[in-house]
Amino acid sequence: MPSYYIRQKDYIKDEIEKNFISSEIKEAFDNFQNAGYPYYYACFILRKMMPFGDWLKKSHISLKKVDFSLIDDYIDSLPSSFFDKSWKEGKLRQAAHLAIKMLQIKYPQKRTVIELEIDRYSEHLRQNCGYYGKGIKESARRIQNFLLYFFAKKKLMVRSLTPLDIANYIKNIPSTPQNFRAKKICTALRGYFRFLQIYDGTKTDHLIAAIPSFFFSRRSPPRHLLSSATLNEFLNAIDRCTSHGKRTYATVLCLSELGMRIGDVTHISLDDINWREGTILVRNSKSAAPFQLPLPKKTGEALVDYIRNARPTSESRQVFLGLCSHPKGLPASAVSLGLAVKYQWNKSCMSGTYPGTYVFRHGVATNLTQKGFPLKVIADVLGHRSIKTTRLYTQVDIPALNRVAQPWPQSET
Repeated sequence: MPSYYIRQKDYIKDEIEKNFISSEIKEAFDNFQNAGYPYYYACFILRKMMPFGDWLKKSHISLKKVDFSLIDDYIDSLPSSFFDKSWKEGKLRQAAHLAIKMLQIKYPQKRTVIELEIDRYSEHLRQNCGYYGKGIKESARRIQNFLLYFFAKKKLMVRSLTPLDIANYIKNIPSTPQNFRAKKICTALRGYFRFLQIYDGTKTDHLIAAIPSFFFSRRSPPRHLLSSATLNEFLNAIDRCTSHGKRTYATVLCLSELGMRIGDVTHISLDDINWREGTILVRNSKSAAPFQLPLPKKTGEALVDYIRNARPTSESRQVFLGLCSHPKGLPASAVSLGLAVKYQWNKSCMSGTYPGTYVFRHGVATNLTQKGFPLKVIADVLGHRSIKTTRLYTQVDIPALNRVAQPWPQSET
């Protein structure tokens, strides 16, 4: 009997042995242990997988037919006592996702026509449209939901759709402020219909004409702007004697001096930094078009301090790695780095609520604008594909506005 079963309490061992997915739970535990996760964390995850196995058995769902669409039904079936803390739902979803992934490896399922179509469209976005990472996943997910809505139980044939079908589908999209969600879905649909025109010769002009257009004013500047004094106060409050502090300090400097997105920071590789020439390659997280920027001295020194004194030993080439109790040496995610910055913001007792990591990027754009840099240069620094996005920051150029502002007319007495 494996050693981890000896250390378990008897009732936990019995629950695992009797569970509908006991073999998957044991395999998951072994994988976590081999990957370097702490023993207590592996136990925590396998215990979260057990309710999902009980639900599958109770619902008479074959292990050969599980898919990720079952997760929402599983979460809805759980009693409220499972969610006495806000983070528990996320852990239950994570455990169920892991169990399904392992079951699909054990019982491989034939890919559906819709899944193959999504793969084909995703490859088009990657090869021909310059999409990257999250952009591909989001667009593919929107098109997959669209195809499942119409063709989940019948043959995939987009040419059979009518403009009324498209109008009704868009009409049923839940409303959000400024219909932002509907705009994203409509943009994805236009791209997919044009893809069908080019590669399959499907006539979709009448379907594209049925997609409404949404107008969004880009006249308002960002709501939150970080002054130089506030930024310096925040940086000085970071404790650089700890590993977490060194990593957070280097992260904030990448955001505030290079104008990088938090997703760009996670993609920084040791090979992207040219120490001799003082440059860094930014792997744009929104497109497959990396660009190079000069590496500021302060940011370079912070990166050196983190890499030498705080970065865990790892085979990974990513600069920013996880430092928590999970196995050290795995690349840090954008969420984990963002939460570290938020934690430091709240810990430093900064005035106002935490505005998000984009406040640093906005500050870079605003400072460059106020120093008189051309919009094209600022767009290149920020990695904007359209200069219209960069033009937004000209509205917060206070010195320039003061130069052109007319004095208020004095009233005649």
